[in-house]
Amino acid sequence: MPAAAHAADPAHELGRALAERIEARAALYATSETPPSPALAFLRERLDRERRAALDRLRHAWHARLAPFDEAERSAVDAIVAILWRQGAAAALEDRLLAELLAGAGGEAARTLAILCRFRSRLEKDRAAAERDLAELFRLRPKPLERPGLGPERLEWLAAKLRLDRAKAEERPPRPRAPEPPTEAPPAARPAASTPRPEPRPPVNRPALVLRSATPEPAADRLAAASPTRRDSLRGRLLSSAAPAG
Repeated sequence: MPAAAHAADPAHELGRALAERIEARAALYATSETPPSPALAFLRERLDRERRAALDRLRHAWHARLAPFDEAERSAVDAIVAILWRQGAAAALEDRLLAELLAGAGGEAARTLAILCRFRSRLEKDRAAAERDLAELFRLRPKPLERPGLGPERLEWLAAKLRLDRAKAEERPPRPRAPEPPTEAPPAARPAASTPRPEPRPPVNRPALVLRSATPEPAADRLAAASPTRRDSLRGRLLSSAAPAG
């Protein structure tokens, strides 16, 4: 059948449209719907077409399993994908170097293999760090509200109802405010009653105390104050004792 007849055949047009749709669906499943992170995009641009398609399939598989929620989680998953791709490339290069060493290659292959071993150990550390970052992002995810009856349609209906109620409330005239009852003035404070002062009592006349002088009286005055009989008898005894004997 000539090409013009194929172009005019509706079955041929339908077959071509189906083939294009199948290819588009295959490309959609082979790659992720979101663009890759800058680090993964830089790695992807350096690959040829076949290896780029293999990297896209690897990224799609990891995104399908881990289901990143936002851009932060997608960047962490892309970091893991890039590390896994580099680990696969390093493993392939290591196999080739080992084959060269077994075939009798020189010391250059041994030095390259030593550098490659250190690179693979660093990739292991980077992968562990990326997995820790992703686990921390999963832990910090916002918790959804547990409302099984509130689906997206129900929430949209509630939002529309709230907007309608608010519009009706704004259109309704304001209610007149009831007059406030007059407030009574507080009673004036009464002055405090003054307490009567007690009358002063008259002074009590008490007898004055006679204090005896602390100065001792002389002996002569005491003798003079004694009785005259006692004084004469004392004088006679003194004179008799002072007279000479015989």
